[in-house]
Amino acid sequence: MARYSEQERISFLAGDEEQIALNFPPTATLKRGVAVVLAETGYQGLTLQSGSALARRMRRWGWHVVVVPVKFDSEAEQSNQASTPTAYTDNTGQWLQAETWQTHLRLVTAGIFSQFADEPGYKLVVCQGMTAAQLLNLNAQQKVSAPDSYIVIAPFWPEASQNQQIASWIADTAVPVLDIAGGLANHWSAKTMALRNDSAQSGLKMHYRQRQLPESAAGISGIPGHTSPFISRLSKEIYGWTRYLGW
Repeated sequence: MARYSEQERISFLAGDEEQIALNFPPTATLKRGVAVVLAETGYQGLTLQSGSALARRMRRWGWHVVVVPVKFDSEAEQSNQASTPTAYTDNTGQWLQAETWQTHLRLVTAGIFSQFADEPGYKLVVCQGMTAAQLLNLNAQQKVSAPDSYIVIAPFWPEASQNQQIASWIADTAVPVLDIAGGLANHWSAKTMALRNDSAQSGLKMHYRQRQLPESAAGISGIPGHTSPFISRLSKEIYGWTRYLGW
C-alpha cells in the first residue's frame, strides 16, 4: 500500500480493526454505484495492482471503486501447516480455516459497505478464488448483505465437498452472477466450471452468465503503465455484464 498516495487511501472499520483500502471515485458524470474489488495477495489474477488497474477503468464508467486487500490469517496458517494432503486436498490454502476466513470476510464487507451506505446506485462485488467461494457461502447462509451483483473469478475452495457446493451456492442465489471461468491457473476451479454453468441453467437461475478467460491471461499484473491482458478481458466482460443488467 505504500506505493499509493494518501489521497488514494481510505480507512474503514472491519469490526474493531482499522483496515486500509484504495479509493477511486468516479470520473464520469453519470454515477452508477459502488464496486468493491476484493484483492488477494499473490502474483496472479485480482491482486492489489491489477485491482487498481481495473478500478481506473471502471471509474470512467461511473463506478465508485474501492479496492480492499484481503489477507489470509497467519495464525490459522501456522496452526494447520502440519496437516497431510490427501487425494482430495492439496497444499493450496490447506492451512486456511473456512470459518476463520468467513468471519474476516463478513467483517470486511460489512465495514466497507457501511462506509459507503449513503452512496447512491448499485452495489457490485468483484472477487476471485477462495475469497469468492467463501463469500458465496456466506451469501447462501444469509450472513452477509447481498449486493446487486457478484462477479466471481475462478471460485474454488481446496477441499472437495465445499468445492462442489460452489455450483449450488451460485444456482440458488437470487443475486445476479457473472462467473468468470479461467483467469487463474487453478485445477480446483476448473473441476467445477461445467458444473457451475449446468447447475445455474438447470435451476433456471435468472441473470447468470459464464465467460471463460484463457489461463494465459492470468499471471503477473503486467508492465507498469500498461494494462495486462487479464484486466483488459475482465473489464470488457464486466462492462458487457452491467449493460446487460441495464446499469
